[in-house]
Amino acid sequence: MQAERATSEKVYRQADVVVVGLGISGLIAMNLLEKQGISTIGVDGRDRIGGRVASIRTRGGRAFEAGGEFVKPGHKRVLATLEALDIATVPVPEPFGLDVVIHGGTRWEERSPFAEMPASQAAYNDLHGRFRALFTDWGAGGASEAPDEHLSFGGWAAHHATDAHAINRFCRDIVFGMGGRDAAGVSFAAALDYHSSVPHENCEVRSLRIAGGGSQIALRLSNQIAPGKFLLQSEVTSISSTHDAVRVRHRNGEIEASMAIVAMSPALARSIRIDPPLPAQKIQTQDAWIQRSAIKSLIIFDRPWWRDRNLSGHADGDLALMQVLDVSPMGTQEGWLMAFENVDTGLDERHTAGQYEAHAAANLRRYFGEFDNPISDFGAQVWALDPFAGGCGSPLPPGFPISARLGLAEPHGSILFAGTEIARSGWGSIEGAICAGERAAAEALSRLRVTEAG
Repeated sequence: MQAERATSEKVYRQADVVVVGLGISGLIAMNLLEKQGISTIGVDGRDRIGGRVASIRTRGGRAFEAGGEFVKPGHKRVLATLEALDIATVPVPEPFGLDVVIHGGTRWEERSPFAEMPASQAAYNDLHGRFRALFTDWGAGGASEAPDEHLSFGGWAAHHATDAHAINRFCRDIVFGMGGRDAAGVSFAAALDYHSSVPHENCEVRSLRIAGGGSQIALRLSNQIAPGKFLLQSEVTSISSTHDAVRVRHRNGEIEASMAIVAMSPALARSIRIDPPLPAQKIQTQDAWIQRSAIKSLIIFDRPWWRDRNLSGHADGDLALMQVLDVSPMGTQEGWLMAFENVDTGLDERHTAGQYEAHAAANLRRYFGEFDNPISDFGAQVWALDPFAGGCGSPLPPGFPISARLGLAEPHGSILFAGTEIARSGWGSIEGAICAGERAAAEALSRLRVTEAG
């Protein structure tokens, strides 16, 4: 795959469709249109293709996925895409040993949630059961009325339980994937919408990992598109639209096309000046959209020493590292831990490479105790350093008009929209990115065929 990068000369191009944003959603749209004989050009402000999936290197030179790599059972479009691209999946092994939980300064070990705390376990299971029934009903269209958009997730949980441990753990379970650190403060309606878009009995289960990570999807999609179709380091500043044409201006030139697909998060799409302006409600929804960054790290030891202590290597808590997983590869003696930190504020001094490793190590010691072996390799992706990420999750607050979310996908003249945040199914995940890209490509193809027939 070849791509044009920024030069001192202005670039003027023409195509049937220009795709703004070269994450998985934009690449899916380009790929589908090219297969139908529709000429496309893809534009991105980064110097690489892939958006919020990326293969990065540890300090020891090992590649690991910095973005999405887990597949849930309901992610049917992800599984179909992996099969079509001949990308393997790796089962997530069942943990052996005890998980570690830290909440409110209290640390405990457990085989299953609250196994030794029957009152908390009963409250926790009841909350999960109530929420599962709600999102299943909502996703199937059986809900009698829309949820209160001003209710927080913690407020809903507190209405049904009083056990603080159960409420805290339940909120983190359900809301963690939406980003941010204040799980209880996320909109209940947004959390319900997020999970009901891909209903499954266990809405947080991760059953598979993508071999090589989500960046393999981006790589193979881009390799199926002819060389010279991508313009990198070409941040789009404005799009002018008529009923049958668009002019896309980026920092290195202009592109004329019959239509544009903006495959970006609402938080980033609002930075593009669109003429004529978007409808007022769409602008208000974009302006209200919140995204938060995250840090994903891989910590490697010579061996999985925590297993000697009958610990699974899985941890969950209200420390900076909110979740830790044992992802040690089969057939090796090494121990690999993957850690996730949701970030609500800006960067600080601990996010330099060396200091963040020390910060992660300190958190691991609180979860698992002193190390039997030193860290042998380390890598981390601080997504806040990517100005074109916009954030990794969307912990939408109470009051956000979640009923208007799908309105962000409505076409505006000759401008169509994609991106995981506005997908009908699986929003906020790779599933949503694929679904939104497929929908935008289908809409573009339909319009172009009508124009040809006319």
